[in-house]
Amino acid sequence: MPPPPWEAAIFLLAGILLRLPGFHVALENNGGFFVSSIRERHRKVPGMGSRLAPLTYEMLAWMWRRFGERWDYAWVRLPGCLAHGLTAAAIFAGVEGIAGRSEAAWGASFYLLAGSVPHLLPWFTCPEWYALPMTTLSFLCAAHGGIPWAVAAGAFATVGAGFKISALAEVGMLALAAAASAGIRGGPAQAVWAFGGFLTVPAVALAMVIVQQGGPGVFWRWAKDMLNYKRADRGHRGTTNTLGSLRVLARATAGIAAGWAPPLVALAFAPWATEGRGVLLGMLAVWAAGGIVSLAVQHVWSPGHWVPLLPPLALSAGICAAGAVAAPLPVRVAFLALLGIALASLCVHALRHPFRMRGYRTWQRIYLDIGRHVRKSTPEGSSLFCWGWHPQIYLFADRRPVLPQNPYCHLDYLNRLEPDWRVKFLDAFEKDPPETVVQINPQFPLMMIQALAGRTYRKTADVRLEKFLGRVYRRADLPPLATFPPGLPWSDRARALRESLPGLWARREYAFLSILGQAAVEWDPADAEARRWLLRADPNLGENPVRSLDNPDESLELRPTGDGMAATLSREAEPLGLTDPVAPRAGARAWAESLPGDSEAYLVFGLGIGHGLAALLERVPDSARIVVVERDLALYREAWQIHPGMFERHARRLVWHVSRPTEDVAKALAGLDLSRAAVCIEPRAVAVDPAYYAALAEALGGRLPPVQHARSEAAAA
Repeated sequence: MPPPPWEAAIFLLAGILLRLPGFHVALENNGGFFVSSIRERHRKVPGMGSRLAPLTYEMLAWMWRRFGERWDYAWVRLPGCLAHGLTAAAIFAGVEGIAGRSEAAWGASFYLLAGSVPHLLPWFTCPEWYALPMTTLSFLCAAHGGIPWAVAAGAFATVGAGFKISALAEVGMLALAAAASAGIRGGPAQAVWAFGGFLTVPAVALAMVIVQQGGPGVFWRWAKDMLNYKRADRGHRGTTNTLGSLRVLARATAGIAAGWAPPLVALAFAPWATEGRGVLLGMLAVWAAGGIVSLAVQHVWSPGHWVPLLPPLALSAGICAAGAVAAPLPVRVAFLALLGIALASLCVHALRHPFRMRGYRTWQRIYLDIGRHVRKSTPEGSSLFCWGWHPQIYLFADRRPVLPQNPYCHLDYLNRLEPDWRVKFLDAFEKDPPETVVQINPQFPLMMIQALAGRTYRKTADVRLEKFLGRVYRRADLPPLATFPPGLPWSDRARALRESLPGLWARREYAFLSILGQAAVEWDPADAEARRWLLRADPNLGENPVRSLDNPDESLELRPTGDGMAATLSREAEPLGLTDPVAPRAGARAWAESLPGDSEAYLVFGLGIGHGLAALLERVPDSARIVVVERDLALYREAWQIHPGMFERHARRLVWHVSRPTEDVAKALAGLDLSRAAVCIEPRAVAVDPAYYAALAEALGGRLPPVQHARSEAAAA
């Protein structure tokens, strides 16, 4: 006899309430992927959608049309909350008729405990959550035995697989469980009929999908795409080999161990619960094996992918707990004591876990804040590109994505999924250059895009993340870093770029060599020759030449020398000048400290990459006027990249003379009282074009006071 509806309703309500505290947690990656694809498709922009989770996509699309951006898309949490409660209610209502009310109550309770662990909070929009009620009902129908029940089990399993196609392995195991149940009750023939009945609805549904999409060819292309996606995902997560897979598995297990502790304690008392329950426990083991097979095939051990294991684990644990409670007194005492310890561990875990409600909300809202920053600082309808797997930024920014497919923006992932991704990115940046670029992952090929696509960007904001300093770039109206004939293919542009590096080195244009060398390496990381030129120009890049040129050097220990004109790198005990490539900021600070701080004006010959000017602006009073003369336009562009916003903040203090004839500069400086000015020379600039600065000094008619310069090997050159 089925239990009263209100008892199952209690578990439904409990499941919803346990998940609702995370309702206002900022939207995470999976939800951002689904909803951003939905929004772009609604705007008639080709989007990826989701072939791997079609029912999830359609359900969220229906909700998006009704809720839109309400509550910062927190409504995406609602299906997960409801599915959590429905699964608990289905476990209780269904198992009571198969095993007993006590087993049902224990199983539903263990499911709610394990499914509410803080580590699963980021996975509110994981399609596995939506599939759980359907797969649970599929098992309960299969456990009743008989062909009609098997057909019903297949129908529920088909709907569950529609929420996540990768659940097909689980569906296959459910079919075996249905066949085993029918075979035990009616013999081998009944098992075969039950197995066929289970697969009837899935086979019909699959045939309809194949016909609708244009035939088997489309289906096999989808299958190939899914395999490539999973192969790339495995490589990105470090699970391409057995050892890497085991490491990821261990990390995921540690993250959810406390949540699963109570059910595992109950399973430890299985010897007292197997009497009369062997067939049911065997079917549950087969069902759980389906989830494990699915994980093993995908090589994905992230916590959210463990969700399909929760119902069979909870049901098995519930049956074992009911048996332990009915066992002799010593067994009952041991069971309750261990269960109490497990529950206490779960409570402590929930309070201290980094994904607890407050802690996780703070960490995840970073991406919400980035989106709002972009939305506020860019015009409506402008384009956006995000490097890093955080498509929710597109939603919060409400800006048009340059690449609607929202690819995983990690080099190892892209190299496996789409080996020609560089061409795809460059095409996008050339045809529709984004107004804003958000860089979350550090391996962003910014120099390659700027050099080959001819688009320049400057940093406007820093975003401090847990392990990385994210950046926001805006398109700048600056000349391109390199010029190529129109229509030249990307490979030919990259080849021309690579062939220009020796000439830049010969002309001592080290800063420009750093930029274009990094662009060449970003195009082809295996280009050893380009890597060597890059390391010559900028030893700061070390063994990772794909890092940004904007590397902090504050960690170096510096000691001033006796004359105050330089500093000593204590680790190497080598002189450090203004243009030293090892620690340019530290050298610039030491150089600025050596200059007089009370001059009315400062004449800077050679901007370089801007470190000296930045240190000088911090050193001298706001009333001082600073005149900068820079011959190399490429150095000026690089200074904008390394010191975004510096020129704008000090626009009233700075006078620029960039790439102008010496006569024009001399005329512009005619009204400046050079007798009360400090003259600062950037030695590398002089070494690159000594004739220009010699002609400039001559044009000024010897009116220059004693030169204040930095110690540098370039002076000798």
